[in-house]
Amino acid sequence: MDDVTGSDSHGTSNGATATGGNQDLSVRPPRILPAHEDELSAENVARIKASVANGVPGIRPDNAFWTLGRHERLFKGYCAFAVRLFNGMVPLRDREILILRTAIVCQSDYEWGQHRVTAEHLEVMTSEEIARTVEPEWDGWTRHERSLMDAVDELHADSRLKDATWESLSATYDDAQMVELLMVIGFYHMLAYTVNTVEIAMEGAAEPVPPRAAEA
Repeated sequence: MDDVTGSDSHGTSNGATATGGNQDLSVRPPRILPAHEDELSAENVARIKASVANGVPGIRPDNAFWTLGRHERLFKGYCAFAVRLFNGMVPLRDREILILRTAIVCQSDYEWGQHRVTAEHLEVMTSEEIARTVEPEWDGWTRHERSLMDAVDELHADSRLKDATWESLSATYDDAQMVELLMVIGFYHMLAYTVNTVEIAMEGAAEPVPPRAAEA
């Protein structure tokens, strides 16, 4: 899994068509297959391998990056923007809360599976806290953290923040952080729409979004 190139190809372990990533094609195949490296430029292959290697062990995003990498110019910009957000002004814990809540409202198994593990790997959230982002309640969250989740819900529903949410977050964040917060939520909505629609498979230890109370 860590070596996304294998030896001569990126074939799956299921006797499926050889492609990049670790997509299990014995079940419903994705709408767009992960690319094989001989379909891509050397520069793009190097970028994909470097991006995959930076992922969390056990859930490195082979399938997503070898699929997104089919559009070389967009993937180059995607990587640059993702790195900028990862090393941005929004604290890591806050960013992971935003991403996990985005995965929930978008019902993105892939995004949830990646960041459930990432948040624990970075030691910014406990497993119990991660589970509580599914049905957030006030208990255990600061006002700021609850406002982060409200921001995701409000942007998802109405494409704008309510005054109360803006005021709560801006009491802690400066103007630059407020801009970045909106961009983080928008970026991971974009990614959720893409991985959901293309039906990219999860890797390794990744798990799907838990059912919400109304769905259980």
